Amino acid sequence: MAGLFLLAGTNAQSPLPSVAVQPAMPGFLFDLKGEVLVNKYSKVTVGSPFFSDDWLKGKFISTDGRIYDNLSLKLDLVENDIYFLNDLSQEMILYTPVSQIILTNFVTSQSFTFIRTDKLCQSNPKIWYQVLDSGKATLLKSQPKQVIEQKPYGSSVMEENIISNVYYYLFYNQGCYSIKTAGELWQKLNDLLPGFEEKTKVKGTGKKTEEELIRLTGQFNKKAR
Repeated sequence: MAGLFLLAGTNAQSPLPSVAVQPAMPGFLFDLKGEVLVNKYSKVTVGSPFFSDDWLKGKFISTDGRIYDNLSLKLDLVENDIYFLNDLSQEMILYTPVSQIILTNFVTSQSFTFIRTDKLCQSNPKIWYQVLDSGKATLLKSQPKQVIEQKPYGSSVMEENIISNVYYYLFYNQGCYSIKTAGELWQKLNDLLPGFEEKTKVKGTGKKTEEELIRLTGQFNKKAR
């Protein structure tokens, strides 16, 4: 099965399945399918449905292999939708099917890669997975959000709060493993490549610290080339 084509800032050798892409296939803003956005989160008082509340510059790969670049984008993690600004600066919800999206925050100089595929770790094919590290093994993060309705004490008005959960997964050789702690990830990586790192070097083995999960996966990918 073909490997995932990661657009930028990630390792192109990842074994994740995806559509084959050629950079010579550009897409254009007027090709995008969508409709003008209606604010369906107007009752939300706590939390945010988005990966970032700010419009971020980004690009994405459609499922037919076209690359759409230099767009203003938002990622809705409640409905798993993509929003974009059209040439009239109208807020639109995107209907063009997408397999991968990269968002860039130029203020912090950070880029974030998300993929969607029905071959991965959850039964919902709309779930977006953030790629934290990629190589022989790929560290993935999902952050599904949901809307909770509640009526504050003494109020007759229903309010909506948005809560989120964070899950980490290791994808290796077409297998996906849920990861809860750094120590658990170390054990799984050591099973895949015995002796890749002494456990005494693992920091916070009982905690699910994202920085440590990324470090461990990166070390594994360096030694498993």
